[in-house]
Amino acid sequence: MHNWREREHSRRVCGPELGEVHLDSLPGLTRLWANSPSLIRMNQPGRFNLARLWNDYGKRLMRYGGVTIVTTIVGVTALSVGLYLFNFPPVYANVLSVFASTPFAYYLNRRFVWSRGVGNHSVSREVTPFWVMNFIGLALSTAAVGIVGLLTDRIPVLLLTQIAAFAALWLVKFAFLEKFLWPDKEHDAVEPLSDAA
Repeated sequence: MHNWREREHSRRVCGPELGEVHLDSLPGLTRLWANSPSLIRMNQPGRFNLARLWNDYGKRLMRYGGVTIVTTIVGVTALSVGLYLFNFPPVYANVLSVFASTPFAYYLNRRFVWSRGVGNHSVSREVTPFWVMNFIGLALSTAAVGIVGLLTDRIPVLLLTQIAAFAALWLVKFAFLEKFLWPDKEHDAVEPLSDAA
């Protein structure tokens, strides 16, 4: 109790990596938490830092998730139309679903998730890689829907199979878009902090 009162009276946090950081100089608890010795050690190369990952990609992942909800609604609607109204085989209905949802996915991700504006679309560097990525997802989801379609013709099961197939690739697609299709050049240019004084 006595030591706690002394620390509260001095209003400082001591750490081997930081020396002394006065709380009066910190604008809020976020800075205090981010500068704690344990998190500083986690920022060293080779250490997994969930807090830093969330700080770097959390908001973008949330926007990406919102776009995914929209495109999933479009895709499932198209799949249902193919199965219910046109009596397509499950494989054909799944192809229709992907072709219907991909333009929405491209535009919404480019415009609202990675903030690339409304013009200057590059066919070779943006449009084509995005469609190739979705065709890979199409191949996997079509295979899954085709296999399940051999076992059952229940449409709710087929819908869930398609959603599960695309959900399995959700983070893989995000990583591809983030690092290769629309990389944040300013963020990538920032070099990690070294331990050298």
